Amino acid sequence: MVAVEESIWIHAYPNSTGFDDPLLNPDYDPNLSKLGCKKVVVYVAENDILRHRGLQYKNALEKSKWKGEVKSVEVKGAVHVFNLQLHQTEDSKEMLKHFALFLNDKEKFNYGLGLGRAIM
Repeated sequence: MVAVEESIWIHAYPNSTGFDDPLLNPDYDPNLSKLGCKKVVVYVAENDILRHRGLQYKNALEKSKWKGEVKSVEVKGAVHVFNLQLHQTEDSKEMLKHFALFLNDKEKFNYGLGLGRAIM
């Protein structure tokens, strides 16, 4: 699995210093605590090979001295970029609604929306 992930990152960021480049691995980002927003929501898909990187980002923010609030939403049964590839599904539509509310500061991390298969 790690070899597949490394291959993805090398193709996406050919000038990176490797798998633990601060651009790719939040645990190595010395500026993470300086993130310029007050809240972050991290969406991950249960069957995404990069799922743990999304959760790692959430955990790194929580461990950093960043003063904001971070939450994650995991969509059960979903795959990488399901919301783009399968944009007409209920989960994709609910995720988009949820994200719009988040951006408009109306969501307050109250996950009462559909996303019936989501873990929050």
